[in-house]
Amino acid sequence: MASSFTDENIDPSLLTMDPNMDPTRSADECQALVYAGVLQVLDLAKKNDNDTVWTIPPNLHQWIVKYVCAFVFSPTTVCYCGINVGEHILKAMRECNVKNLLEEDDIIAVGLVLALICSKGTHYQNTFKTKVKASMAHNSSMCDIATLSHKLLKDTGVKPTVQFYQCVAFIRWCLSNYPNLSEEDFWPKGVDNSIAMFRHQHKTQEELDAYVFSSVLLHFMLMIIQPEDTDLTTVDFSTTPDWQVTLGEHTKNIQPQPVFKKHKIGEVEDDDDEGGK
Repeated sequence: MASSFTDENIDPSLLTMDPNMDPTRSADECQALVYAGVLQVLDLAKKNDNDTVWTIPPNLHQWIVKYVCAFVFSPTTVCYCGINVGEHILKAMRECNVKNLLEEDDIIAVGLVLALICSKGTHYQNTFKTKVKASMAHNSSMCDIATLSHKLLKDTGVKPTVQFYQCVAFIRWCLSNYPNLSEEDFWPKGVDNSIAMFRHQHKTQEELDAYVFSSVLLHFMLMIIQPEDTDLTTVDFSTTPDWQVTLGEHTKNIQPQPVFKKHKIGEVEDDDDEGGK
């Protein structure tokens, strides 16, 4: 979910689904392939069936937006642009019995829902990054973590917690440490890779919380604001609604996208086994 796209800006060369799904494709190309596949299925359905094509009902659309917001703005999210993010979110919605979700074997319905999850995820990730980046400007009205966090969560259905303050501090830390990453690379390389690195270095959640979110990032946060300097309040993390807890249980299993080393033409890797013998 690195950037938005529409059917007008899809490269025509992507309109034929690649059965091999080349793993070196960029995130945008993979998303375009998925979206192109949905368009192909819809086109076939229109040609072969006179019945009305299923569309996402308004109440289901609202729930999809809520679930995507809860994913993007959750302090428990471990991977923002990983493998099959949409499928994990959709599984959580099914477990929570969200109304108007059709059966899993309904290819058209599932494709439309996944495309919307992808599109909304891109939108809210861009919003997240844009507002955090704006808060780092001199004399920004959102320079303190509390104000920024409450503005981010306005109308999302997600409640502000101390843990979310720390999450915002982490995104700000990523922007400070990786200022030159492109829009496409910021979330997978700047954010997801940093999370993976911290989780690898600290094997238990307790170690991770103590080092990253209570030491490094909390220090970074407190350079911006002291808790007593604001009237904005937080709620206890234990009050998180059940559906958001279920969502977190599913999305914690998201794996980062594999990193492929690019070689220059003519470059050959050293072979540790002496010519493959």
